[in-house]
Amino acid sequence: MAWWDLRAAKSKRQLIVATHNANLPVNVDAEQIYALEARDGRGKPRAQGGLDRKVVAEAVLDIIEGSEQAFKQRSEKYHF
Repeated sequence: MAWWDLRAAKSKRQLIVATHNANLPVNVDAEQIYALEARDGRGKPRAQGGLDRKVVAEAVLDIIEGSEQAFKQRSEKYHF
């Protein structure tokens, strides 16, 4: 399933997706993101919420491919 399929599906139903790819929640304009980080051998919460929250956007930016410029381009393209 491609990210654009997920984007279309989310308008019809609730989707819960776990991924190691930070590009996916950005590309599908995820409404709720739980960013985790590895500490003491476990996943610990780093940030949660939408991409409009600064702490969430910063967490995603830390791991997204292409860094801040890629994030800005996706933001402009998908209007979030």
